[in-house]
Amino acid sequence: MVITIKKATIFALAFLFLYGCTENSNMSSNKNSGRTNPMDDPVNITEEEANEIALQQAIAEGNEVETIILQDIKFINSKMWDEYVEQYNYDSEVSEHFLQFLKDKKKQTNKEGIHTIEKINLVSIELTNDKEFSSISSNGDYVYDVLLDMKVHKESEFYMNGVTHHVYVINKTSDGLKIETVYFKGLVDDK
Repeated sequence: MVITIKKATIFALAFLFLYGCTENSNMSSNKNSGRTNPMDDPVNITEEEANEIALQQAIAEGNEVETIILQDIKFINSKMWDEYVEQYNYDSEVSEHFLQFLKDKKKQTNKEGIHTIEKINLVSIELTNDKEFSSISSNGDYVYDVLLDMKVHKESEFYMNGVTHHVYVINKTSDGLKIETVYFKGLVDDK
């Protein structure tokens, strides 16, 4: 199944319609939000709202793999490093070293590695049909092609502005599904 921003927007509109977000609804308006009634401008949702809608849709559909991928995006954007590392299939020593890097104030200030990401948004998720990964998916693991729209502070070999292609490998573990690795496949050609 492919989740796109367009589908997330349609889901949001249907949700708002079904649950009556109108001026007569019981929902309180937030005067500080700049949009007191979502129905005043239902199409103009933020990318963050679209990401959250896609995450809630995956949860509601019981799609564990897509939920993990969408949470990965959320945790990067929110800089929720403990939760981010917990999703990966790392042993405790690797997790500890990775968390030290992620929480290092100097590395954050210098925008090193993952800290260079300003924001990251979902473009699409779908099961891969890449023959390079067919042996992995035949082992009972899940392999997904994920397109992400990235905005970075400074570009590097793995972090670039624009739509980038990633391959997520998700394993079944004794602790449930975990991200084994994420392959960076580069910028998506603008064709």
